[in-house]
Amino acid sequence: MKNVLVVDDEMLVRAGIRSLIDWGQHGYALVGEAVSGADALRQIPKLRPDIVLTDLVMEDIDGISLIKECRSRWPSIQCVVLSNYNDFAHVRDAMKEGAKDFLFKLTMTGKELLSVLDSLQVDARAAVREPDWNLVRQRIGRKLIDHEYMDVDELLPAIKSAGFAWDGGAWFCVMRIVMCGIRETDLDLTHLEAVISDTTSPIFPHHEVFQTSRGVVYLLFNSERDMLTQGLRKRVTDLWTQIGHQIARWWGCSSYAVASAPVRGWDMASGCARGCLQVEETLFTSEKPHLAFLPDVPTLSDHIVPAPSLSSGIWKALLSSGNKENATDFLRRLFAWLGGQHATRFSIRGSLQQYALVWQEQAAAYGIDIGAMEDHQGRKLFPTIATGELLCDVVSCFSDIWAEYLEQRAQAPQKAMHPAVSALVLWIKNHPEEQVSLETLAERAHMSVSYFSHLFKENTGISIMEYVQRHRLAYARTLIETTDLPISRLCVMAGIPNANYFSALFRKNFGLTPLEWRTKKQDSMG
Repeated sequence: MKNVLVVDDEMLVRAGIRSLIDWGQHGYALVGEAVSGADALRQIPKLRPDIVLTDLVMEDIDGISLIKECRSRWPSIQCVVLSNYNDFAHVRDAMKEGAKDFLFKLTMTGKELLSVLDSLQVDARAAVREPDWNLVRQRIGRKLIDHEYMDVDELLPAIKSAGFAWDGGAWFCVMRIVMCGIRETDLDLTHLEAVISDTTSPIFPHHEVFQTSRGVVYLLFNSERDMLTQGLRKRVTDLWTQIGHQIARWWGCSSYAVASAPVRGWDMASGCARGCLQVEETLFTSEKPHLAFLPDVPTLSDHIVPAPSLSSGIWKALLSSGNKENATDFLRRLFAWLGGQHATRFSIRGSLQQYALVWQEQAAAYGIDIGAMEDHQGRKLFPTIATGELLCDVVSCFSDIWAEYLEQRAQAPQKAMHPAVSALVLWIKNHPEEQVSLETLAERAHMSVSYFSHLFKENTGISIMEYVQRHRLAYARTLIETTDLPISRLCVMAGIPNANYFSALFRKNFGLTPLEWRTKKQDSMG
């Protein structure tokens, strides 16, 4: 694995280079980024790159001077120039000083970048001897945050070797940054630390960034002693505003943060991290993500009791009555009450889950599975209650699924079904591809065919097999409208594997063939 350092004062250029290739797949590790020649010279001893990709025109130390320093101090490093079209004179001077090649930074492709990198002769023995200092620093940072040491003195040699931005004798603050709604997604967060570091450098030059878990970052930065000064609070707030903007820009999601008071000594990092977690509890009921300060933490209750008018018993009665206006008003008052509680996330989540379980039980009596529904962002109710970073996100999911439930409830039988019937209805909805018969369905309900057929029609108004057919055709229509799957595959997924029979049945029920229906839907969408 060959280590690469990118040096350019433009964030967009560095971001573009990061995304051009899959570095690890091709045998390279993008170990760091620098915003100037001076910044690069500070980082090289701890990052130990094999290759430096450098801009030429930069403040303080320019690219040509950087190449000269590399040739003098680290002759094994191979330098490649990132140039503009009007930089030929500078490129020529850089090549004289030892640069091995050049690339047009605004138009280069991944293929061109790989071709140049692969052409360089890197001393493989040196690469094997030197550790990946970026990974070492990340590992040490996690130990500091999680207090995974007996005595901090045992970490000091590693901290010194890894080249931390300041020594433990300086005052520093800890900021815990949490990205909202990304832990279960496939977003690439490989360069999250680099983006946060780039944003922090102009405000707090001495800092360290550690991503301790997916989308959760700790930023340690040097500071004055007194966090209560308005000047320092403003600088920290300005920093957070910029970090939040960059996270939204590059990953399309919101985030929130908690900043500690200044402390001194490496062993104080873990205590600040725990304090930030406690303050984070207070952000759960916020209307939008923001920055909180550790000294401002209020006392939170771990047990909340709703007023009698918001009891789960009244909620159950409203669901049973089918009065959607009163039930919707109940939810509005419940959400408002929860938003005003000075309580832990755990207690608020527990309360919401209790109401959701009552709802799930009542919905099942009408053959409706709220646990399988998704909101407009593709989130399901119970996982969102358990993991949503903000109450407003949970409420949004709850409200979306409530609207979907009301639509299905309007089409469901007006009376609650027999438990065996409602259980089978849910099974049919969740297993559209299964081949079934009247006998297998009655056996699943542990009843005779004749009795269960009578019970099912009494509860739903139609026969079992007619219900199966209606549901599977409706499911197939949804697949036709929302996917590009071929009809031959789609009909199998809907439990009607004979394509000719499926097409005839679809036309009989909807007046068009499956392909005609898809075309009509596409035309209506423009």
